[in-house]
Amino acid sequence: MDGKDALTGALIGLSRATYGDTEPDERTWQLLKKGLLALAGDSREELAELTGRVREEKKRLVPRCSVCASPCGRNADYDMALLESDSAEARALKAAVLAEARTLAAKPGSGGEEEGRFLAKALFAVGEEWDADMLRPILEEAEQRMEACASPQSEFVRMG
Repeated sequence: MDGKDALTGALIGLSRATYGDTEPDERTWQLLKKGLLALAGDSREELAELTGRVREEKKRLVPRCSVCASPCGRNADYDMALLESDSAEARALKAAVLAEARTLAAKPGSGGEEEGRFLAKALFAVGEEWDADMLRPILEEAEQRMEACASPQSEFVRMG
């Protein structure tokens, strides 16, 4: 597994850990964003360092998962090789969702809990065995958020 796949899988695992009775905070959202941005680079060291930080953040959110005697896999890192079992259409939609999430993370003035929760939602979707009908709304929401970022009246721009 290459560094980008390892980091993407770890980000998906962290996104899974943000659901339920955990308490993600600004550190969690910033780490999701930083991880997505790092996927555009090629530094093996940076990818490995961030993968470790993402896994540590997941342990912080769900500490008992890392020591569970009977792991269920709910918060596990995603194995990117599993994408091959998706239909071609689902793979294409997941790639588009991931690309939109990376682009959204790079927008000036982006950040905060609302955006962090959306990035987690997008990453979560990439790691699920969803068909195209379930993935399309996630991609549409990502596209709407990108359009909102471009608008001068955007909440994202005003908050930045």
